Amino acid sequence: MKCSKFFFQLLAPNERWIYKEEARRGKEKSRFNLEIKYTSQGKSYAEVEHEKNEAIEQLNKMNYEIENTVHSLDYCSCELNI
Repeated sequence: MKCSKFFFQLLAPNERWIYKEEARRGKEKSRFNLEIKYTSQGKSYAEVEHEKNEAIEQLNKMNYEIENTVHSLDYCSCELNI
């Protein structure tokens, strides 16, 4: 680590930009990768996003089934005891 830092300091400013640009691109790339970022509970953000999408899909399926059940009821054959 010290050697690379020492080497970097020996470079002229017009030579350093190559390494600085490479570091900036690496940081930018990792910033959007949800697989390597973690919540305070230790789960990756990608896993949290996947769980959220599964829950939404399950709710949509449940609503669809409820609507189909209600629409399939035969209102004429139901007896109402009032």
